[in-house]
Amino acid sequence: MPIDGSLDSIQLRADRERVMGERSPHFYKETLHLERGKGVWLYGADGRQYLDFYNNVPTVGHSHPHVVNAISRQLAALNTHTRYLYNNAVEYADRLTATVADHLDVCLFVNSGSEANDVAWQISQVVTGNAGLLVMHNAYHGITQAGIAMTPAKGLEPARHVEEIPAPDDYRRAVATPAEAISDTEKAIAELRIREIDLAAFIVDSAMCSSGIPDVPDGFLGAIASTIHAAGGLVIADEVQSGFGRLGAMWGHELLGMQPDIVTLGKPVGNGHPLGVVITSRAVLDEFQAQVRLFSTFGGNPVSCAAGLAVLDVIEREDLITNSLTTGTYLREQLRQLAATQPLIGDVRGRGLLAGLELVTDRETKTPATAQTRELLELMRKNGALVGKDGEHAHILKLRPPLVTTRQHVDLFVDILARSLIEVST
Repeated sequence: MPIDGSLDSIQLRADRERVMGERSPHFYKETLHLERGKGVWLYGADGRQYLDFYNNVPTVGHSHPHVVNAISRQLAALNTHTRYLYNNAVEYADRLTATVADHLDVCLFVNSGSEANDVAWQISQVVTGNAGLLVMHNAYHGITQAGIAMTPAKGLEPARHVEEIPAPDDYRRAVATPAEAISDTEKAIAELRIREIDLAAFIVDSAMCSSGIPDVPDGFLGAIASTIHAAGGLVIADEVQSGFGRLGAMWGHELLGMQPDIVTLGKPVGNGHPLGVVITSRAVLDEFQAQVRLFSTFGGNPVSCAAGLAVLDVIEREDLITNSLTTGTYLREQLRQLAATQPLIGDVRGRGLLAGLELVTDRETKTPATAQTRELLELMRKNGALVGKDGEHAHILKLRPPLVTTRQHVDLFVDILARSLIEVST
């Protein structure tokens, strides 16, 4: 039976469970029924509006008119795949590779960040001839079989070919040094060799969102990358969450001083249109393609490339990287002021328009406030703002508002957060 748009949210949820499964995931105790979005706002079927400080997919804002128009025009003209010639795939690859280091000069197009990470892992194994992978503790890298294997954040037992490197955490421990990063990396490589597995690659989300959005010390990732290269492995920068100006710079790996062999993109790359990209060097790609025939039917289609080009246009024309830096700095300033009066906030951290609030039940013991965090998300939704949670104990608020967020939006958000914190059970 078709879903009638006039059905209320309770009926819609029941129908969704009927056609998508009873365990189809959703946020909140009462599923949020949305009808449209614009800029930093989402609008519910009940007419309520929500300040979106969670969804990083619409990186230049929900339904940005330039992106919408670009997709519509291209869809009306042509949509096929990269076994044919068309201009905007080449134009997009040229513009994208112009934003990264000179040695990263070619692209493979897929449909998502999960696929991009899967392909990057395939490339690493073929080029190195090895099968070992290093990831950060509690990392998340996607939903394919390869992605799940590199995702200890799911709570699964690590795959035999995967070893974790401790993530920095200067809230609970001393600031990690490059020397410690090198030592931890060497230990992880040695653990793989005990199992007779040689290193193929290291993959890292430059923002380390699922590891708690730590403030990564200067030189930390660069030290790991140097150690990986010395061991014959490739470095993969997963920029799905940290790229396109999210951290106040175009790319997180560049900001943090790490030189990757492969960069993977997804989610925000098309502002919600399905698009993923693998950027690497011509030498690496040539070696891979000499041995493997890989093709994605929808990857790099003209409509997706039009969306990607439009996102780059908006970031440049609206100076959104500068806005990410300045508005993000203002956001953390306001959050730290709030923390002075709200003991549940143990730590405020992040870069650009990515912020993490670690919530604790006691500032002395730093006990994770897991239950209170879950309650806070519900209260903030009730009060008109959407946020997420992350970290090993699901007690860190993850804030990723669109790059078009202004100081006025920040002020409104902090007010909602303050009111919600007062309501949280203690």
